[in-house]
Amino acid sequence: EERYFAFSVVWALKEAYSKAVGVGVCLPFSRLELSLPDTMLRPHTSPSKHHQPPRRAPGTITATLGGLEQREWEFELYRLDDTHVMAVAV
Repeated sequence: EERYFAFSVVWALKEAYSKAVGVGVCLPFSRLELSLPDTMLRPHTSPSKHHQPPRRAPGTITATLGGLEQREWEFELYRLDDTHVMAVAV
């Protein structure tokens, strides 16, 4: 369950970035590296899981594409339920 959740988080963040820059899933996801705290990759165990505020602080999640840090982008990560997340790149 934890690995599936971590995969969902990384996939959602990469998809959010690729859509924000206008190329969608045509972006080679293997070239996009993300840096984020391990705690964001673990399922949350709070009793109130739905519609939580974003799990981020400015600069907490960073993206690097082809070795170049994408500093102009910020990410927000939302938990929809125990296994689904939503990410936004702005």
